[in-house]
Order: sequence, then structure tokens, then C-alpha cells
Amino acid sequence: MESKVKFAEDPRPPKLQRTEDAAADAATAAAASEAEPQAAAAATATKTEDSSSSNVEDKEASSSPTNASTLSPSSTNSSSSNSNSNSSSSSSSKKELEAAWEETEYNNWRVNSQVLYDVLLNVPLDWPSLTVQWLPGITPCSTSSVVKQRLLLGTHTSGEEPDALIVMQVELPVGPFDDQQTNEYKERGDYEGFHYGLSSYKLKVVKRLPHPRESNCARYMPQRPAIVASCAVDGRVLLYNLEAEGVCEGPEAALVGNKGEATCLSWNPNREGQIVACGSEGSWAVYDAAATALKEKSPDGTPGSRVGERSARFNSCCWAAADVFLIAQEDSIVSLWDIRQDTSKPSGEMLNLYDWRRLDIPLHAVEASTDHGVSFSSFSSFLPSVCLSGGNNKFISLWDFNRVGEEQDPEDAEDGPPELLFTHGGHRADIYDASWNCEERFPQMVASVANDNRLHIWQPKSSVFFESDSEEEEDADQLEVLWILYSLPFVPKSLI
Repeated sequence: MESKVKFAEDPRPPKLQRTEDAAADAATAAAASEAEPQAAAAATATKTEDSSSSNVEDKEASSSPTNASTLSPSSTNSSSSNSNSNSSSSSSSKKELEAAWEETEYNNWRVNSQVLYDVLLNVPLDWPSLTVQWLPGITPCSTSSVVKQRLLLGTHTSGEEPDALIVMQVELPVGPFDDQQTNEYKERGDYEGFHYGLSSYKLKVVKRLPHPRESNCARYMPQRPAIVASCAVDGRVLLYNLEAEGVCEGPEAALVGNKGEATCLSWNPNREGQIVACGSEGSWAVYDAAATALKEKSPDGTPGSRVGERSARFNSCCWAAADVFLIAQEDSIVSLWDIRQDTSKPSGEMLNLYDWRRLDIPLHAVEASTDHGVSFSSFSSFLPSVCLSGGNNKFISLWDFNRVGEEQDPEDAEDGPPELLFTHGGHRADIYDASWNCEERFPQMVASVANDNRLHIWQPKSSVFFESDSEEEEDADQLEVLWILYSLPFVPKSLI
């Protein structure tokens, strides 16, 4: 049976809501107390002016032959003008209040970050990136507490500069992290967030790959991580080799056959070089990239070996088995395709979990937001029951489906259903993409990009994932101690 859980309209966790609302109430009270003397003075002056002006108005009214109920055209226009002015002022005031509230939200997130995260980097980018993915491989640094890893990003310059795919090297702290430690969120050398290591400069662009306009999605081949495929706005899928010597002048090969923009792609983890890519006008194509495109490098591009079409726009795709892939469509349908058979409707507000043996109904559904759709979701490679999802509400949620149906006390229930582990709220615009770290050393680390020209690298406190286990172990230890004390013929004072 389908299970639905509704969230509060405000996507912030209620615990943070209470903290932030208390701060907002205090600020409002302080402003009101400051305004009282000024308001009292203004009221007194207004009363004096009104009393003096009323006498003059009474005299003018008695001597004027004009009927008071008659309005001249000029006075009517003046009233209309005042009405429009008030409406515009009201709209402007509302926007100012919303902007002030967003700023308050962001500042409160910064303050609370030290108790929410083990790792947090907020990196300004020259241009927004529509895609992000961790690249495999770790490089040691001069100090054992820091290692280097690469990220794959893109640029979206809107034609102001040539676009490119970017390989960025990032220095990351090595755990284990003390769950009791506090980190101060501050502006550092080339990022904002927590300090670690010897230097305040953590990021470096190590490779730029020219790309025709923006990349909608870029992913590396699991079997050969140096090969990267990217979705272009002209419908092609472009292939790059990260290990190619010299300066990159463009893609190694191109795959053609999709209609509209190429919006998403997925490498087959069970078959080297096979890739499925989808177009914005409802087309998909499967390519044997390694066997054909990279060898032949046809100037006209390599067509797909299998193609299909639907009437809806495709948002996301992934392989579910060696010959089966799934496509999420904008008409709220997830379609399943088997390439062994002849070919013959996710941007919704629900995140559904299905059993492969029965796809007609979801096992469980969580309503991620009442006003915003789910743009992307991804399961962790090292925590199989944990999934992240995000969209246009500026938040990324982590879910653990092993916790579905667990009992909650009323206070915890206000924060969301039991499967909601964590909410990342540091972005200030629509979120484009997020990626779990592919290295086993960082199984809980996520990179995310948004329309605020920011790259976030973040890892929640370990207690977010393992709190229940640690509590059970702690309770067991306490029971054992109590049993020992109960069994003793007397209790030493040192144990009291």
C-alpha cells in the first residue's frame, strides 16, 4: 500500500525554525521598543496639526459652494495614482521582507553549521555549474591530515564567455572526526566554511575542456574514469579523455541522434562503453561509445545503436540492469526500457520507492515539498538504503529508507518522517545537481551546485547516520554497569 508523508510548508527543519523564529521575534521586539518614542512624538505632532488644520478646513467648507460629495477628475486621478503607488509600495515592501527573511535564514544556517557538519566548504564559482560529480582517485598531501581529490564541473556563461568542462582539485580533511568538536564558519582563502590542514586555499582548476555552450550533465565512465561524456545543448553527447596530453582543444568524439537538447545520460556499469542519453523532446538513444565513437572518431558523429521516443521531456535516466534502464519523465511517469526487446511518462513532488518485482505501485512515497518538484535523486554507493534528493526549494534532503515506519516522539515528528536523516540548507538558489563521493574513505560526503554560483562540499556529523546504533550500544553499556552494581554486595564510594 502506498504510504504518504506530508511536510510542513516551510522546508526548514522545525528545530531550526524555532531557533530562527525566536531570534526574529527578539529582533522585532527590539525594533518596536526603539520605535515607540518616535511613534509617540509623531502622534503628538500629528494631533496638533490636525486640530489646527481642522479649524481652517471648517471655515473653508462653510464658505465653499461646492458639494462635498462631488469629486473632480483631478481628484479621481489622484486617488487612482495613490492606489497604484500603494500597491507598488506594498509589493516592494513584501520583496524586501522576503529578502530580509532569506538573509536571516542563511545567517542562522551559518551559525548552526558547527553542530550540523564535520566538513563544510562553500566555494564561490565564476559561473554557475549545471553538473557536478566526484572523480575517483585520492592523492596524498604533505600532511597526513589532508588528501586531494578531483571534481568534474561545468560552466554556464550564457554566451558571455566560452563554456567549458572543468576538473577541479580539492583538498579534503581525513577523519575520523570528533563528533563533539566545534568548527567556526568563516571566510577563508578561497572558500567559506571550516578550517583544516595547513593552508586556507583548498581548490585549484587543473584542467579545462572546451565545450559548445553549457553542459547539462557530465559523467565519467565507471570502467575507464578518464573518459567523460557530456550532454550538449545541440543534442550531441560529447566524449573527452581526461588523460590526453597537451591542451584540450575539444571533444574526442560525438554521439548523435537525440532531438532537442541532450538533458541526461548514464553509463552502463555492467557493460564497458555503453551509454544511454536522453533528449529534451522525448528521444533516447543507446550508444556503444567505446567500440565505435572513440575508435572511429567520425566528424559527423556516431549514431545510436538503439533509439526510442516518447511524447514527454526526459529529466533523468539510469541503468537498472545490464540490458534495462529507467527514464524519469516530466509527465510524472518513470518508464522502463529493455534494449533486448523492440521499442514500442521525474519532475514531480513525490519521491517514490519501488520494488523491482512489482512496479505498478510504490512501496513508499514521501512528499518532498508542497510547492517544489524533485529534480534529482541518487542512492549512496556505500550506504545502500540512503538516498539524497533535491530541487527548486534550495534544500537537499538525505533519506534512510531502512527507517521507514519507525516510532517517533511528537518533537521528532515535527522535523519530518523517521526516514528523513538530514536537510542541507546552505544554498540560496535552485539546486542543479549533487553527487555522493565515490571514494570509500568519504562515504558520507556530498558535493552540490546551484544557481547561486556556489559549489558546496559537505559532510553531516557522523551521528546523523549512526546515532541509533551508538545510542543502543550506550544503553547496553549502562545496563551492564547497573547489573554489576546491583550484583555487588556493597557499592564502593568511587562508583557512586
